[in-house]
Amino acid sequence: MTALKGEGQALGPARSTRHAATVIEVASRLGNPLSTTHTIAATIMGVGATRGTGYVRWNVAGNMITAWFLTIPATALTAFLAYQLIALAGFG
Repeated sequence: MTALKGEGQALGPARSTRHAATVIEVASRLGNPLSTTHTIAATIMGVGATRGTGYVRWNVAGNMITAWFLTIPATALTAFLAYQLIALAGFG
């Protein structure tokens, strides 16, 4: 990722970090679990999008979002299969 430039200063890293920190802090205070990695990646995309749609590599963003939606079912299936194997072996 590269910093967004404007008026002679790097805008992207400071804004995305500040926004990510705010989201993480609010979620933590409310007791909601979240992925800090996903939060930071989403805020970087969001800051880029505020500068214009050309500042975001949408193919990369699409791949990231697809991976996020596939992760939970894939891990649930993996956990289910692991449990079934353990139960089959007589330990469950």
